[in-house]
Amino acid sequence: MREMVVLDRPRKVLLADDHVVLRRTVRDLIDMSGDFVVVNEVANGDDAILALDDAEIDIVLMDVNMPGIGGIEATRRIKRWHPNVEVIALSATGDIELVQEMIDAGAAGYVVKGGPSEELIRSLRTVADGKGVLDDTVTRDVFNQMSHLYREEQARVNELQELNKMKTEFMSVISHELQTPLAIIKAGIHLLHNHGDTVDENTKDVFFLSLAEETDKLGHVVEQMLTVAAIQNGSVSDASQVITLEEVAAEARATFVAGEGIERMRLEVRDANVLVRADRERLVKAVRSLVDNALRFSEDEVTVVIERDGEWGSLTVSDRGPGLDTDLKERVLREPFVQADSSNTREHGGLGLSLYIANGVLEACGGRFAIGDPPGGSFKMMLPMAGGSVRRIKFG
Repeated sequence: MREMVVLDRPRKVLLADDHVVLRRTVRDLIDMSGDFVVVNEVANGDDAILALDDAEIDIVLMDVNMPGIGGIEATRRIKRWHPNVEVIALSATGDIELVQEMIDAGAAGYVVKGGPSEELIRSLRTVADGKGVLDDTVTRDVFNQMSHLYREEQARVNELQELNKMKTEFMSVISHELQTPLAIIKAGIHLLHNHGDTVDENTKDVFFLSLAEETDKLGHVVEQMLTVAAIQNGSVSDASQVITLEEVAAEARATFVAGEGIERMRLEVRDANVLVRADRERLVKAVRSLVDNALRFSEDEVTVVIERDGEWGSLTVSDRGPGLDTDLKERVLREPFVQADSSNTREHGGLGLSLYIANGVLEACGGRFAIGDPPGGSFKMMLPMAGGSVRRIKFG
């Protein structure tokens, strides 16, 4: 039976997480405990550091993956400038490498999102009592032991290092892309079910919209995984429909919703009614993924150019982002889950599948894919021209 930690006064908590629904739920849980009170909440690491300059804080609940400097660097700076403030990491994954990075930065605890509510309160009490915590049982000394054992184990498997790295990166990426939406959905449902009568209608609308968006993200992940499986087992259909690339671009653009940056996309049709033969549905999804990537990796305008190139019809997506280094160009087309940065603290999310899927769909239709050189990203889809005629469409 665990010993109950009795605190001499309520501890002041700063909540740092970029998901508003999750913050609201965690805040309610903490405030109802009686031993802790959330005095402020922020959405990124930079604001967390600034908040400590404006108020007396005892404990920071720090999300690991946030915009800006992120939870790891924010924890490092907080412990350097405010050594008496304790930090508990709040993450969607219990990846051992990420745990090690947070502990090295100075975190006194590590809690996985989506666990029992009493586990979070117990972790806060444990850290307030001057101890370390990993979920509900592990102290700071055990953290150090785990880190030591992990490094020893890595040394013993050096001959399999590349394979293990690929497996670890895959599990880390897929777990984050699945667990983060699931944690938000669970938090939103919990809040609306247990405290719905205290939430105003406008806030409910925000929560419902957030739940719908996170559900769509899960659906997109599953859809991408199924397409990868189809590519690898050779079941992607060959060219079966005649379609114009203008229609493909229009249908891809129509799948975006407000807030996804689609207003930054500029369509340039240099040659009208460029006819190709392709799997219409998968080609639209491939173009949508390329545009989505460009919007996420660049804050500037994204250009989609449609034109004839000899006997080929081409659709090129260009952005002003970082682009891809030469050594990655072939890998992203031939290997799934390859990313320029696949670490847990990467700035941009995603599974690293968009280019692999686009290339697989094009090859099944007799097409080809070309990636331009940085700076900026340039991704060119080319398909053989098809004969026949279709209706002329107009873009506003």
